[in-house]
Amino acid sequence: PYYSWGSAVDVQIDDVLISEAPKDINVQVSAGTDPRHNALLSWDRSEANDFSRYVIYRSTSSGVDPGDVLVTSITNQSTLTFEDPGLDVVGQTYYYRVLVFDTEGQHNWGFADYPYRTKFGQTANSLPFLDGVEGGTVYLAGDRPWGVTAEQTHSGTNSWTDSPGTSYENNVDKATTLVLNLQQSARPYLGFWQRYTLEADKDFGFVEVSSDEGSSWTRLFSVTGFGGTNWYNPKIDLSQYFAAEALLVRFRIITDGQNRYDGWYIDDVEIKNNGAKAAYPFSDSMDDVGSETNWLASAWKRVDGSAQATGGKSWRYQNPAETGVSRLTLGGALDLSGASNPQLSFWRKTGANNSGYFYVEASGNGGQSWSTVLSEQVGSNRSWERLQADLSQYLGLSQVAVRFRVSPYYSWGSAVDVQIDDVLI
Repeated sequence: PYYSWGSAVDVQIDDVLISEAPKDINVQVSAGTDPRHNALLSWDRSEANDFSRYVIYRSTSSGVDPGDVLVTSITNQSTLTFEDPGLDVVGQTYYYRVLVFDTEGQHNWGFADYPYRTKFGQTANSLPFLDGVEGGTVYLAGDRPWGVTAEQTHSGTNSWTDSPGTSYENNVDKATTLVLNLQQSARPYLGFWQRYTLEADKDFGFVEVSSDEGSSWTRLFSVTGFGGTNWYNPKIDLSQYFAAEALLVRFRIITDGQNRYDGWYIDDVEIKNNGAKAAYPFSDSMDDVGSETNWLASAWKRVDGSAQATGGKSWRYQNPAETGVSRLTLGGALDLSGASNPQLSFWRKTGANNSGYFYVEASGNGGQSWSTVLSEQVGSNRSWERLQADLSQYLGLSQVAVRFRVSPYYSWGSAVDVQIDDVLI
């Protein structure tokens, strides 16, 4: 009984068997035909006289048992290998157990879990790197159902998409990933061409990076909603990852539980060293189309509305909650070796903000490391205001980088809307 004072219990027992179960067998797991999605299992032959079957179970966590995914059941005692093609996620560790059952239903539990981590694609070891997706899936490795499609292309005949031939599913969290060796790089940046149709503020596409083999990720870019029928070319500064031997860059789609759309298309992914120089003094009114090449804009967009000119332009970052950090980075490095009192000034405006922070950051080594030279908590609906940041600590340096960064106040994200105009250094 459950209680010390007793409670009613009714139990029946039948067919009790106490006998020798089949002995444990040694198992090996290695890469299959496609190391990104297949694992090859092999094992020692069971010598059980009353052998019934080998049964393989799989889990994404250790401690595999018969409550996990049943991969297959093999009744031929002499079959000692099996290739599992059902591994949907790249860079994921899967765990296996191979159990032996006899004709009486007795089985062993296996010596241990046997892990296999699915592989990424081939590492991009030299820059410049360009993948136009015409060579298939050599470099980018996609979680299923990510794949190559001919439905929409920026160039050539292929692009990557999250759901080839159909709309994406609900409650999806899948990515396609590139591995970069940036040890010989100098101010690297990521560029790609995209078009997208996503449920606005509910379903998102993210660019994220990891320098610890996928244990943690940093979000650098996001899209949501309808991006139009044209292709767009975001550029994202990767200079602080210049020494990474195996930087993971992934294009990740996350959807909620309702409404399906066409999804996200990615083409012509490139990694280049940014050798551009910015003139000193530097100025950008943001009004001319040349401003597009002055900045590595990430998710910032050049929009109508100017601080001082009717009909002018400015750069704007407007995000809903959950989309994380974004940076507007000056494309060229500044040579301040001949400066005497360098100052950065600009105009800033805000829209409707939940809560977030706005930073001006500078680097004396071309973006390898950054320091904050101005910061503020983002308030809602502030009109245009001129701000100034001191760059005198970078006197004498010839590779000075500058960027504007916005970040949500909460780790789970909050809406931020910031505009920048009339930058002068």
